[in-house]
Amino acid sequence: MDIDPLQEIERLKAELTVERKAREQAEQEVKNRAQLMNKTELVAKIGYWTLQLDNKKFETSEGARKIYGIFKEEISLEEVIACRLPEYTQMLDKALKDLLTETKPYDVTYQIKRKNDGKVRIIHSKADFKPGSNLIFGVISDITEQ
Repeated sequence: MDIDPLQEIERLKAELTVERKAREQAEQEVKNRAQLMNKTELVAKIGYWTLQLDNKKFETSEGARKIYGIFKEEISLEEVIACRLPEYTQMLDKALKDLLTETKPYDVTYQIKRKNDGKVRIIHSKADFKPGSNLIFGVISDITEQ
């Protein structure tokens, strides 16, 4: 049975069109879910952060940046550290060291001074570190009004 080349081309084009539409729908669904996650963070006053230990790359979500009052896409770890009130430095440094060296839970409450308006906020943060991964994943929440 011979296959007509033109029919085969049309069949393949139709198959590719179906696959392209499915991919576009999946991409739109991912965008929609990301927008909902961002909105959830902003409404709940929560956010997440990650710190890659080998290169000190620090990443934050939009919700975390809003909590810190820093409204740019990329913020540095140094900018976040500068927001915390000095009396919490020793406690926070110890909690991070304990997380990394003894895998003790990182579960801290402290105060920051937001960069954009200087308001003092009460922050609760938890973080997780898996030895060997070189990545710390943390969440923060603004609990000032609770």
